[in-house]
Amino acid sequence: MATRSSFRFIVPLFVLSIIGLSILFVTQKAQKPEIFLSGEIHLSMELGESEAQNKTLFITLFDEKSKSPMPYAAFKTTVSRKPGKLLSFALTPQNIRIMNPEAERPTRFRVKARLDIMGTAGPDKEGDLIGEVFSVNKGQEGVLIVINRRV
Repeated sequence: MATRSSFRFIVPLFVLSIIGLSILFVTQKAQKPEIFLSGEIHLSMELGESEAQNKTLFITLFDEKSKSPMPYAAFKTTVSRKPGKLLSFALTPQNIRIMNPEAERPTRFRVKARLDIMGTAGPDKEGDLIGEVFSVNKGQEGVLIVINRRV
């Protein structure tokens, strides 16, 4: 009789434990979106504030293994044009535009930040301000991109 009573207690406890662990697993997965990379973009003091029209910022991700000039993905925003920190970012599939969604997701990137003089996508143009970092791993945090060069 005692074993049957214990069994009645253990089965519901086991079922509740499984349900609780399932809920915990699902919520942890849901709370951690896929992040391609995160970090900050700074504008070099040497470039100053002389070109206030450069307020459109593009962050482009290139597959480090690919020789194609086409980026894997891009992000566009507007920033104030003052030397120092321009933006903290976390690039996810939800906030970037992936150029070819069927393409294999790269594991290493070349990342370019560009303050665009015209505010339009495309190749670098005279007057654009750029900075690049290389060999960035997918999911890497704390990436610092310094815009330090004028095209």
